[in-house]
Amino acid sequence: MSFGGSTAGLYGRFVVLWLVAIAVVGQFQWTVTQLSGIESGATSTQAAGEGVLWLLLLLLIGLPIYAWYKAKEIRHLVKDTRFLGVRFTFEPSAGQLLRLVIPNTLLTVLSIGLLSPIAQWRYMRFVCRHLRNLDPINWYLIAQSSAAAPTSGEGLADAFDAGGAF
Repeated sequence: MSFGGSTAGLYGRFVVLWLVAIAVVGQFQWTVTQLSGIESGATSTQAAGEGVLWLLLLLLIGLPIYAWYKAKEIRHLVKDTRFLGVRFTFEPSAGQLLRLVIPNTLLTVLSIGLLSPIAQWRYMRFVCRHLRNLDPINWYLIAQSSAAAPTSGEGLADAFDAGGAF
């Protein structure tokens, strides 16, 4: 496996992502300050409501921008990666990533991790649906071995790692 690209195409999106992250963190600190009543003469309910609304607004802006960056990053990394000479493409949009990540996060968090295998299954299905090879695959390199099978059970012992490689 080899990677032949550079990160030059990602710098602009990375700067935007960091600026939004700084704004979200700043808004979070401002919300905490408002909730503690340090700078505001307003009631705590008003300050809490205003702070939560600002935080939700920034998250609604921040999550799509993060997905926008992440989609570009994944496309870029996959485009410049080669495996045995085969090139790949992976074209998820930011919206498709959000529709994958948000439900997967909710599944895992709300089920206390019990449904994380379903989230992993959804992720792998997403990858299989969007990953494409651009070059023909040399099937002979990945074919089953033509060597004679073991006759006394060593193959099964190796499969279960009876040799103690753990």
